[in-house]
Amino acid sequence: MHDVPHRSITDREWAAPGDKCDPRDTYDLGGPCDGCGSPHGPHATVTDAATGRHQQLCQQCARSSRPAARRPLRMCVRCDVLTDAPVLVSEVHQASGPGWNVYACPGCAPHFPPLPDVLDLFPSRSEEGER
Repeated sequence: MHDVPHRSITDREWAAPGDKCDPRDTYDLGGPCDGCGSPHGPHATVTDAATGRHQQLCQQCARSSRPAARRPLRMCVRCDVLTDAPVLVSEVHQASGPGWNVYACPGCAPHFPPLPDVLDLFPSRSEEGER
């Protein structure tokens, strides 16, 4: 029997005074599942996409409520509009450290020249005089 209320890390009461302990219950990680009410853990903390609130879900509910992978979101270098269909228009290489990529939206991408092949940028043997 519990003599004081027990609370989880999220301040949810999972045992009130006078409750009997049941070894099959695993309320130690936040109480029952917010999705299906299952008392069996371990629970995952999931952020609801619509409300932004945290939910304690059992593993089965957490797997089923997982959203599809998000598409990449980039800003167009020409019109400054965010696009989820970015087109690579330039690669900036650095001598030391990482370089970066420059993206455009599909509407602005035709205004940029095609990306050169990196190997075409080096002089060929015939241009060097065949050393």
